[in-house]
Amino acid sequence: MIALLTAGCSDNSSWSSSDRSWSSSNHSLPTDGTTVRGKNGEVLVLYKPSNLSLRRGDAESLTVRMRRENFSGDVKVTVENLPSGVEAVDAPRSTRSDSIKIVFRARDRADLVKNQDVRISAEGPDGIRATESISLTVRDRT
Repeated sequence: MIALLTAGCSDNSSWSSSDRSWSSSNHSLPTDGTTVRGKNGEVLVLYKPSNLSLRRGDAESLTVRMRRENFSGDVKVTVENLPSGVEAVDAPRSTRSDSIKIVFRARDRADLVKNQDVRISAEGPDGIRATESISLTVRDRT
């Protein structure tokens, strides 16, 4: 049985949503995220990424951060519910790291959307899966 919980981390956070960055200089982690636990004691935490805004024809990267306990294998990161004309260029993909950059690209004729719910998921061993949502806005070129 997999339990899905919203987790706060007691570490001192240095997460900045304005520039989608995270500093490990003080060994801290973001505090907002989703924690899942596997049947063999595995723990996977997916920290909530910041929202994203793109202009048609542009690309931007977003760093997705996670933490794992009691396993060291790959975590597969996927992106779902993108508007028409927007792609996550290098997703899905797997990582053994605690962070992964995903490049989002809006084509010249991508749908114009405001605060569309996009889901980012991290899947570990035995199907444990944590999902967080971000808001995606696609604007016209000015």
